[in-house]
Amino acid sequence: MPTSVAGTSRPRQAALARRCRNHRWRRHRPKSGGFTLIEILVVVAIVAIMVAVAVVSLSGLDGRRLEREAQRFAALARLACEQSELSGRELGMHLASDGYGFSLATAQGWAPFADNHRFGARELDGVVLQLAGTTLPELPDFEAAPQALCWPSGELSALDLRFVEVGARPDVQARLRVRTGADAQPWVEVRDEREGWRTLAAGG
Repeated sequence: MPTSVAGTSRPRQAALARRCRNHRWRRHRPKSGGFTLIEILVVVAIVAIMVAVAVVSLSGLDGRRLEREAQRFAALARLACEQSELSGRELGMHLASDGYGFSLATAQGWAPFADNHRFGARELDGVVLQLAGTTLPELPDFEAAPQALCWPSGELSALDLRFVEVGARPDVQARLRVRTGADAQPWVEVRDEREGWRTLAAGG
């Protein structure tokens, strides 16, 4: 059998060389199968940022929805008072936690407007109504007396209607309301943490 100068056979030399190469590869092979602490912290930070952005976006959408519904109600209330002045008859506002509707005073009582009428019953989406000092029914009750009136003079009776997000905690104060102003007309007001309630211009 051929041997090297040192007396080692060639097959044995080849086997020794392969073992040395395998040992060096295992010693310098990068570790795998797990994440480092830095990688985990980076992932957690990214997820936290995404959640924060989503919460801010949803809060903005809720705020815009509240303002839109408050402005719509105020506009309808102004139209109802104009209609009352033109017709010389009272118009009532039947308020509920999930919506509202208008009715016309008749000899038989309060007659609600048809659903397809602009003063017809309206159901709110994502918004809850609150009336100070009063527990509102879930849906407008046209059998009961209205909670607010438009007089034939075109004036609105005293009203302080709050608009709150669905699911808001009981201790969270309303940020938007429709209130009867000094001119006996409905106005949308927004709560400022420093200045209190301030009037919004019509349409935002």
